[in-house]
Amino acid sequence: MSRALLPALTLCACIATVGLSACSAASTDGSGNSVSSDAHGLTSAQSGAPTAQSGSSGGLYESGYLQLGQCLLAAPQEGVPLELVDCTQEHGAEVIHTFDLTMTTMPSEDTLEEVSDETCGEAFTAYVGRPFENSALDYIWRLPSPETWAAGDRRVECIAFTRDESQLTTTMKDSNM
Repeated sequence: MSRALLPALTLCACIATVGLSACSAASTDGSGNSVSSDAHGLTSAQSGAPTAQSGSSGGLYESGYLQLGQCLLAAPQEGVPLELVDCTQEHGAEVIHTFDLTMTTMPSEDTLEEVSDETCGEAFTAYVGRPFENSALDYIWRLPSPETWAAGDRRVECIAFTRDESQLTTTMKDSNM
């Protein structure tokens, strides 16, 4: 998968995510994770070690938010439902960071892409242990669609994936891959 496909891929992945709840810019995110704002008008949530979750019932991910450390069978692709798997099972992608935009009006596509690329790139290095340029992994992001934005969605989800579509059986956290 190429980084050039990011705009179309992220838009399609976000349009498929319907019925999302609104996010607030409080000092904690309800799970006890600390939240901070930056100059781009976004809120960043950080938590500790990744969890090896597969969702409440496992299997196909249909709606709602992905969580830090969740593993996916493959990176998001247009028209393909996301499938959550335990991180000890074969997987090709992992949620490495999430953050909430705090702007009141939906920013331009260029602004969304710039903020997401910068934030997810920094998160990639912190999560994986090396910059994506020197890694066997890459990253993409899922953005709110205009429809979900109107419903209060501000979540951006950063997802690392294997460049060669190989499958892993352990977390990408601190893997230095």
